Order: sequence, then structure tokens, then C-alpha cells
Amino acid sequence: MQRQRLRIFVSSPGDVLAAREVTAQIIEKLAQEYLRFFEIEPYLWEYEPMLASGHFEDSIDPPSRFDAVILILESRLGTPLPARTAVREYRGIDGRTPVTGTEWEYEDALAAARERGVPDLLVYRSRRKAEIDTWDAHSRQAVLAQIESLDAFWSRHFADKGSFIGGYAEFKALTRLRLRPTSCRVPN
Repeated sequence: MQRQRLRIFVSSPGDVLAAREVTAQIIEKLAQEYLRFFEIEPYLWEYEPMLASGHFEDSIDPPSRFDAVILILESRLGTPLPARTAVREYRGIDGRTPVTGTEWEYEDALAAARERGVPDLLVYRSRRKAEIDTWDAHSRQAVLAQIESLDAFWSRHFADKGSFIGGYAEFKALTRLRLRPTSCRVPN
């Protein structure tokens, strides 16, 4: 008898690599604990082969094909994607372009969750302060632009002007990162 498999996609921009590693370790630990019931398989892009013949986002499976998606954010939203590649279109849930890989991954999963009820979406935002190089004006502007993009995304999906739109959890340190539904903040 083949065990049921639970596939978990981990999405984030590049500023939370340590949190991605902790998340992978937590998923692996859960996989061992629940192995007698079902298989748990983490999916992180850095574990996948990236083909030089195409865009990196084209090399990964769309998050909408997974059972759960974990989104981890801190101070960046990531790098904008082309609107179209040979493999697929990269548009926001509302049709906007450009979107970053992180935005597209989350909104691809969100659209599927609204349509089919799957995948489950777990969102975590670090409360760690952004690092800004005060000596480099270009770098400083790039960091501020990323924060503004993240704030716009956050207002669109999670909290806008004091109203909660979607559930999420916050953490200040990696030791406080918990992948439990009971730690999620939900609307009142």
C-alpha cells in the first residue's frame, strides 16, 4: 500500500535564506515524525536543478500543484519576472505585470486555493529590521523600493489600514519560527 504524499512548497525572496533552511529542517523533522502515516516532501527551489536554457522560475513546479505553500517574508519582495516566457505567463492574480517570483508563487497558490480549496497557505513575516547601507545611495534606494513593494503586497493580501485580510504569523528570531497553524494571526 502506497502512503499518501503531502508536498509543501516554500516560497520567499532571497533575504530569508536562513529562515528557508530552518523551515526545511522543520519539515524534514515533521516528515520523520509522521512517516508511518504519510510522506511529507518539502520543495525548495535551491534543491532543484536550474536549467541555463530558460528562466529560473520556469524550472520549478507551480505552487498551485502542491498541498501546502509556506511563504516567508522579511524586507524584500524579490526580483521582477518577465510577463511571459516560453513556458508560462507571469501575471498577478489581478492581471498586473511585472510581478516578482514571490508574488507570482503566492498568487498562483492563492488562486488555486480559492478555486479548489488547495493548497493550504501559511504565511510568515519576519519582524527583523531591514539592513540599509547609509553610505551607498543606490543600495539605499533599492532597499527602500523593495520595502515599498512588500508593503503594497502586504496591504493587498494581509493587512490594510488596520483591517486584516488574510491570516499570517510573525517572528522576530529564527528560534521563534514555528510552522503551526495555531500561531497564525486571523481576522477578527
